[in-house]
Amino acid sequence: MNALHRGRWRAAFWLLASGLALLAALRPAPAAAQVDIVWTPKVEVRFPDGVLITVPVPESLALRRLTVHLRPNASTQTYVGEMRIQNGIARYVHDARAKPLPLFGLIYYWFEGETETGEHFTSASFTFIYEDNRFTWHRLDQPPLQVFWYQNDASVGEAALNAGHIALQRAFVQWQGVWPPERTIRIYVYATYQDWQTAIQYAPNWSGGHADPAQAVVLVYGGMTPESRVELQRKVAHEVAHIVLYENMNRLVGPGGYERLPWWLVEGIPSLAEPYPHPEYYLLLDEAAQQNRLIPLAELCNAQDVLGHDEAYVRLAYAEAASVTTHIHGRYGPAGLQSLLQAYGMGASCQDGPRQALGLSLNELEEEWRQAWDLYPKRDMGLLWATGIMAVVVSLPLLLMLVLRWLAPPALPPADVDMDADWAALPTD
Repeated sequence: MNALHRGRWRAAFWLLASGLALLAALRPAPAAAQVDIVWTPKVEVRFPDGVLITVPVPESLALRRLTVHLRPNASTQTYVGEMRIQNGIARYVHDARAKPLPLFGLIYYWFEGETETGEHFTSASFTFIYEDNRFTWHRLDQPPLQVFWYQNDASVGEAALNAGHIALQRAFVQWQGVWPPERTIRIYVYATYQDWQTAIQYAPNWSGGHADPAQAVVLVYGGMTPESRVELQRKVAHEVAHIVLYENMNRLVGPGGYERLPWWLVEGIPSLAEPYPHPEYYLLLDEAAQQNRLIPLAELCNAQDVLGHDEAYVRLAYAEAASVTTHIHGRYGPAGLQSLLQAYGMGASCQDGPRQALGLSLNELEEEWRQAWDLYPKRDMGLLWATGIMAVVVSLPLLLMLVLRWLAPPALPPADVDMDADWAALPTD
């Protein structure tokens, strides 16, 4: 065989080897073995302590490990727990005090594991609601609202439902806030402050309600008497407006827009939705103005800075937030509020947001608000009158003495004076 033939055979050999290698590389790898499990989990909510999750596991399936994953709706945080298997039942207890779950929130959970032979598997996803099951809840539906209460009085649920609808209507009219009709807002009414505080676990004494915007859940208390239903409706409307505001900021500027709003606007916008005004707010503002201790708006930008003060400071801060937002709505209208929300949502600083939306800085907005509401120290006319009267009374004896002296006739010379002698003593020409 000459050199030419040997070269051809060598080229053909390498071409065939390369083709076989390519076919081997393109051949699909054998599929991993499927773990065939029919998942039938059970969830037992043990509020407020946590959750017990159990699921049967076939004894024929030799597992190296099995974990359960829990993720609240609209959250990026996932809790992972190792399950213990005994007598064909896998069991996991989630400690909600150490790893909090949103109250009445929708929780997704699923299972992941590995067999003794190294096969990995993931189950389908399941859901449960982490509810306060200490009570038997009544329910009233009127989309997009659901109201729950456990008092034996239907008027409590009706009052809360009406207030929720008022908040939705006012949000649309006052700042163009829209709630998608296919989504549900759930409102839970506790009978007492103690029950409510135990549920949310971190409520300060001055707080009257709580909203979880991501879960679209409102938690309030009251309504046991006709008088307290006025306050109940105010709370419900305020908290529902928080949820609408959160949804609209997501729609307006995307996720995170709500969190970029300054505290005074986050609390001021919901105050517009309240069906009844706070009578104490006017008194707080007037008293603070007289004593020249109104809180500068620049100090009401961050929630932590505000809520870290005492109750008196926080109440005045809420009053100012409501008043300033009412002023903005009255002067600049719904479009002005919408522009302000968009400016802050896009990342404007607390000082610069009003400049971008309304054409003036935060300090200038504060001055405009104070002038419009006449929030300046004023002279106490009653005190001035009292001071004047006291001055007159004190000086009256002196004035009387001066008047009497002025009216008295001039004094005459003594009768025994020798006038002739006086005349004789005068010099003559």
